[in-house]
Amino acid sequence: MLINMTPRLKRCIINCLNLILLTLILIYVLSIRRIYKMETKYQPANCFLNKNELDDSLGIPLEDVLLSEVEPIIESTIFFIDTSCPSNGNILELTARQACAIESAAFNNDIYQIFVLFASPRYQQQEGKRHPLIDAILSYPNVQLRQVNLMRYAAGTPIEDWLKKGELFKSSYLSTHLADVLRLLTLYRFGGICVHLDTMILNTVTVLPLNYAGADLDNQISTAMLSLTSTGFGHQFAGDCLRDLQQSFDANNRHTSGRDVITRALQRACGTFNVAEMRNNPKGCQSFQLYNHTQFLPIKPADWRQLFEEEFLDEVLQQTRGVSFMLHLWHSKSHKERIKRGTKAAYTQYARRHCPKAYAAAGEYF
Repeated sequence: MLINMTPRLKRCIINCLNLILLTLILIYVLSIRRIYKMETKYQPANCFLNKNELDDSLGIPLEDVLLSEVEPIIESTIFFIDTSCPSNGNILELTARQACAIESAAFNNDIYQIFVLFASPRYQQQEGKRHPLIDAILSYPNVQLRQVNLMRYAAGTPIEDWLKKGELFKSSYLSTHLADVLRLLTLYRFGGICVHLDTMILNTVTVLPLNYAGADLDNQISTAMLSLTSTGFGHQFAGDCLRDLQQSFDANNRHTSGRDVITRALQRACGTFNVAEMRNNPKGCQSFQLYNHTQFLPIKPADWRQLFEEEFLDEVLQQTRGVSFMLHLWHSKSHKERIKRGTKAAYTQYARRHCPKAYAAAGEYF
């Protein structure tokens, strides 16, 4: 057929065929990449399943929280949970604000153990080589740094089988969802208090009951500070939350495993959907105390800048001093906000008082 065609027409047809062939090859390659991504997207993250081998010559691996001789003291431990994958090998690192959160807990609650749990294996460098922020928090004898083996940690809990199926690792918000899971597993195992790393504790928690949380302005239960007993209602509540979590888990909803789960569980415990009725009504909520947002979330998410700007100093102090047990920094909104040490903003003023060592070790910016 091509024999009777002009050379120009032949070249045109050959070029078109080549273009079609290249297009088909490109489609094939993109399809293979898409399939590969679909297959690998939902593979468990190695950093969270303890598959990374640590090099002992580079530092001291953190002990597993379940294998360590120093264990969390039942109902007398404040927990912080870090679910980031290390960006610098497996070297233990903390930001100045994270160190401040940990120190503020230790500073104000010396009769409590402070356990910082890392979801991926980490090692700390030898003394003299560590970052000053690490030295700052480790100067408190009640601060312990530990790693968590996720599958071992979940063994014997209501979500053991669910975790093995890998549903959690389909999450579009894996770090957030994993933190929610570890928070509930921790309270189920040990009881005690779980606190977010983007906070600052302003007072002792010894004056608070054993089962409590704070409400936010959206009529949801905040997980920024959550306390449960290791037996009785607290243990049952944590188990109820874990069962709810696996049944309602939505990989594409950031809040599916956190405040939504806690809110539903408390609605069941209190026999009401009305958060206002739950507040300050422990008798109606089986001993669970739900506090107003002013105790734990005094600064609204939309007003987070007030913590970092000098012009709002007096206003924030008036809202929080003698009223709030902690400040919430709303990390998702404020993490890029740099503030110079010495700035007369509410956050720096409180930091000088409640995390003095981290504040001093932070450098120019805090």
